[in-house]
Amino acid sequence: MDKTDKSLSLKLIAIKRILVNKGAYFDGEIRRFSLNDNKFQLAKQPGKDNFKPLIMIVSRKYYQEKQSTFPIDDKAELNKLLKIQFSSQGRTSYCINDIKNGKSYVNSWSFNYNVPDSVIILPESLLFALTIPDKQVLNIKKVNEEELFVVRSQESTFSLVLNSNINTIQKFSLAVGVSQNGNAKPIKTGEFAEGLAEGCNHLTLSLLTRFLSSVKSENNTKLITSIIIPVVSIFTGYLLLSSTYLVYEKGRLEAVLNSQNQEVTA
Repeated sequence: MDKTDKSLSLKLIAIKRILVNKGAYFDGEIRRFSLNDNKFQLAKQPGKDNFKPLIMIVSRKYYQEKQSTFPIDDKAELNKLLKIQFSSQGRTSYCINDIKNGKSYVNSWSFNYNVPDSVIILPESLLFALTIPDKQVLNIKKVNEEELFVVRSQESTFSLVLNSNINTIQKFSLAVGVSQNGNAKPIKTGEFAEGLAEGCNHLTLSLLTRFLSSVKSENNTKLITSIIIPVVSIFTGYLLLSSTYLVYEKGRLEAVLNSQNQEVTA
């Protein structure tokens, strides 16, 4: 494992530990994460303690997902419009996926009020979409025996819970209006938690802040700080490790080239 892979691995391990200590998954019940012998898992049974997670990853059944296109290519103007549009919609987060050819592509997620309050509320479909290339479909088997289709197209996320009407990749692709490449990639139940962690690993800080909720609490600032500081530390550490590695490689290559030039001159 080279230094770049090692830094990525350390970042993923740190994210898993944050999810174990500060996070949970909601599918009608709050389920905790665990990390034992490097095996990252989600509890099959809901927790019975009074744990209040600061990061909540939410099952697809508990939010509405929407894709929108706007005839605007100015990001600042688009942000103003989106803030106005979504300000009256409680528990809704959005992100700008792409801006090109005079159009902007936006995803939005409106969370059910049954979802417990948390500082950061994340949709599971987005996390899985961040782990796949364009038009690759995921067929995800979840711990509660539900199945979920997820695809990414034009940087936007599309997903549906399998049901009696939509139970094949072809029907799913037709329903969301996205063509797919090849067969669906399966995510088994035992890989579900790993997939969520990997999705968190692909979150940028700017995207993460889109999912900060307006938790009404006297300790709101303290709660947000307890999440943001570790996340920023992870990203900063990762960037420092990557930069250090690049500087090291640059110096090593320059030394090799200088040595070769001296041999040629001799």
